[in-house]
Amino acid sequence: FVLRQEKNKWRSDNIEVDSASVARYLSKLRSKQIPRFEENFVPQAEASHKLSFSNDSGEMLTVHAWSAPEGKWILTSSLQNEVYFSTKDSSLIRDLLPGRKAFSKM
Repeated sequence: FVLRQEKNKWRSDNIEVDSASVARYLSKLRSKQIPRFEENFVPQAEASHKLSFSNDSGEMLTVHAWSAPEGKWILTSSLQNEVYFSTKDSSLIRDLLPGRKAFSKM
Protein backbone atom coordinates (compact mmCIF):
# COMPACT_ATOMS: atom_id res chain seq x y z
CA PHE A 1 0.00 0.00 0.00
CA VAL A 2 1.04 3.61 -0.40
CA LEU A 3 0.93 6.37 2.20
CA ARG A 4 1.12 9.80 0.66
CA GLN A 5 0.95 13.27 2.16
CA GLU A 6 -1.22 15.64 0.16
CA LYS A 7 -1.98 19.16 1.36
CA ASN A 8 -0.97 18.31 4.96
CA LYS A 9 -3.21 15.22 5.05
CA TRP A 10 -2.03 11.64 4.87
CA ARG A 11 -3.83 9.31 2.46
CA SER A 12 -3.75 5.67 1.46
CA ASP A 13 -5.60 4.72 -1.73
CA ASN A 14 -7.21 8.18 -1.74
CA ILE A 15 -8.67 7.60 1.75
CA GLU A 16 -7.59 9.92 4.54
CA VAL A 17 -5.72 8.10 7.30
CA ASP A 18 -4.91 9.03 10.88
CA SER A 19 -2.13 11.64 10.74
CA ALA A 20 -1.14 11.00 14.36
CA SER A 21 -0.58 7.30 13.56
CA VAL A 22 1.61 8.24 10.60
CA ALA A 23 3.61 10.66 12.78
CA ARG A 24 4.16 7.92 15.41
CA TYR A 25 5.25 5.49 12.69
CA LEU A 26 7.77 7.92 11.20
CA SER A 27 9.07 8.79 14.67
CA LYS A 28 9.67 5.11 15.47
CA LEU A 29 11.61 4.66 12.23
CA ARG A 30 14.05 7.41 13.18
CA SER A 31 15.18 5.54 16.27
CA LYS A 32 15.48 1.98 14.88
CA GLN A 33 18.84 0.27 14.84
CA ILE A 34 19.89 -3.18 13.69
CA PRO A 35 23.44 -3.73 14.93
CA ARG A 36 23.98 -7.24 13.50
CA PHE A 37 25.50 -7.54 10.02
CA GLU A 38 24.53 -10.46 7.78
CA GLU A 39 27.78 -10.73 5.85
CA ASN A 40 27.11 -13.86 3.79
CA PHE A 41 23.60 -13.03 2.62
CA VAL A 42 22.98 -13.17 -1.12
CA PRO A 43 19.37 -12.53 -2.14
CA GLN A 44 17.92 -15.48 -4.04
CA ALA A 45 14.64 -13.68 -4.78
CA GLU A 46 13.02 -10.28 -4.62
CA ALA A 47 12.50 -8.93 -1.11
CA SER A 48 9.20 -9.98 0.44
CA HIS A 49 8.67 -6.41 1.67
CA LYS A 50 9.78 -3.05 0.32
CA LEU A 51 9.44 0.42 1.81
CA SER A 52 10.11 3.51 -0.24
CA PHE A 53 10.29 7.04 1.11
CA SER A 54 10.69 10.26 -0.82
CA ASN A 55 10.90 13.88 0.16
CA ASP A 56 9.64 16.98 -1.62
CA SER A 57 12.74 17.15 -3.79
CA GLY A 58 12.19 13.58 -5.00
CA GLU A 59 15.09 11.95 -3.15
CA MET A 60 14.28 8.28 -2.54
CA LEU A 61 15.18 5.96 0.31
CA THR A 62 14.29 2.30 -0.07
CA VAL A 63 14.35 -0.49 2.50
CA HIS A 64 14.13 -4.14 1.42
CA ALA A 65 13.27 -6.96 3.83
CA TRP A 66 13.43 -10.73 3.43
CA SER A 67 11.82 -13.19 5.79
CA ALA A 68 14.33 -15.92 6.70
CA PRO A 69 14.04 -19.22 8.60
CA GLU A 70 13.66 -19.34 12.38
CA GLY A 71 11.94 -15.94 12.65
CA LYS A 72 14.90 -13.99 11.32
CA TRP A 73 14.62 -11.01 8.99
CA ILE A 74 17.31 -9.68 6.64
CA LEU A 75 17.19 -5.99 5.71
CA THR A 76 19.09 -3.56 3.55
CA SER A 77 18.57 0.04 2.52
CA SER A 78 19.55 2.25 -0.36
CA LEU A 79 21.72 4.20 2.08
CA GLN A 80 24.09 1.21 2.19
CA ASN A 81 23.52 -0.89 -0.93
CA GLU A 82 24.52 -4.54 -0.58
CA VAL A 83 25.08 -4.17 3.18
CA TYR A 84 22.70 -6.54 4.95
CA PHE A 85 21.53 -6.62 8.54
CA SER A 86 19.63 -9.32 10.40
CA THR A 87 17.28 -9.37 13.34
CA LYS A 88 14.95 -11.70 15.20
CA ASP A 89 13.35 -8.75 16.99
CA SER A 90 9.68 -9.14 16.04
CA SER A 91 8.80 -5.74 17.54
CA LEU A 92 11.23 -4.05 15.14
CA ILE A 93 9.57 -5.75 12.17
CA ARG A 94 6.08 -4.90 13.48
CA ASP A 95 7.14 -1.25 13.80
CA LEU A 96 8.79 -1.20 10.38
CA LEU A 97 6.02 -3.10 8.52
CA PRO A 98 2.82 -2.27 10.40
CA GLY A 99 0.26 -2.86 7.64
CA ARG A 100 -2.49 -0.58 6.39
CA LYS A 101 -4.79 -1.05 9.40
CA ALA A 102 -2.27 0.68 11.67
CA PHE A 103 -3.13 3.99 9.97
CA SER A 104 -6.93 3.66 9.79
CA LYS A 105 -9.07 6.33 11.33
CA MET A 106 -11.26 4.91 14.07
